Amino acid sequence: YKNRVLKKLIAQNFESQYGTSDSTVTILAQSQRNELDALPALLLHKTEQSFNELQKFTNYLPIVRKIELYKSYLAGFDNDPAAYSLAAITVTVAMRITYYDLWTLASKAPSLRFSFQDPTPRWGYDIAKGQTYAEGELENCYFASLKLFSELESTNEKLGAKAIVLQRHFTQAVLTLDGAAVRQISTISDSTEAINRLQEKLTEILPIISSK
Repeated sequence: YKNRVLKKLIAQNFESQYGTSDSTVTILAQSQRNELDALPALLLHKTEQSFNELQKFTNYLPIVRKIELYKSYLAGFDNDPAAYSLAAITVTVAMRITYYDLWTLASKAPSLRFSFQDPTPRWGYDIAKGQTYAEGELENCYFASLKLFSELESTNEKLGAKAIVLQRHFTQAVLTLDGAAVRQISTISDSTEAINRLQEKLTEILPIISSK
């Protein structure tokens, strides 16, 4: 019953309103405005000190020393991720991304959590690097997909419409990353434009943990 009510409210307020897809990466939440503030929580399981003692200790450390400790901890994570928790750092972002890129991120960063709208041709598409030789043929596929999608939706064949959406059509997604996911995503090379935008935003707000 509650599900039916929710669907009705969404249909009444949002269903017919298709906005413009935004290509920016928007920060929705961040647990640590300064990533160095997470240092006591990161070091906790590597010491026998209480959290308060660690906090007092790190508060009096020079910035340079804090950064050295932080980078040393990250080096330990790179060598053995299972032994070094980065859960004290979290960031939530909203972005436009392809279904294909979402699963690329999930495979590289297992701790990543996300929710997303069903991909739709309305938000456009992304052609992978190295496929420019077939760009014309691929564009024809995307145009045909959009046409068929619209025709199926107009006849209320929504399940059929979903079936013809391609993996590189864009969707709107919300991603929640812990420090481990941030670190692992920052190392992805030869990435798409959407992943590059995410990497740039993460480097902007978490420069130390995102450093390669």
